[in-house]
Amino acid sequence: PSSEMTGTEPVALTTLAQVFDKYAAPDDIVFVKVDTQGYELPVIEGAAEVFDRIAGWQLELSLVEIYAGEPMWRTVVDHMTERGHDIHFVLPGYFSRHLNRMLQFDALFFRGAPQATSTPSRPSTGSGRGGRKRTGVQLFALGCAAL
Repeated sequence: PSSEMTGTEPVALTTLAQVFDKYAAPDDIVFVKVDTQGYELPVIEGAAEVFDRIAGWQLELSLVEIYAGEPMWRTVVDHMTERGHDIHFVLPGYFSRHLNRMLQFDALFFRGAPQATSTPSRPSTGSGRGGRKRTGVQLFALGCAAL
């Protein structure tokens, strides 16, 4: 790509686990969007203590190395899959006209493997907001509405 490093800027770091309860109530359905220029795995690892409370993630993944030392998309996908979150949807990302190829894309991960059904189903009664239990498919619809 035609980008280059122009400098560094020190910033204070924290983890998702350290600030999670400040922003999420115990019964919230949490969706996390991460766009950290190659720092996705440390962000995910920083959520280890609250990972089970996160229903979905949107991660920017690279097909080629853009940031020095960043993990490639397969590494991140394997990492998420090992933790029980599978890809449900892929969004096109940065396309380089100069290189004539896609360099990055966003992947939406949700807990559990996608379930194939012949007809759409409504959320079942159970826990969650409004007395409904939401599956990955319903959470995805909520995530898209927020985009």
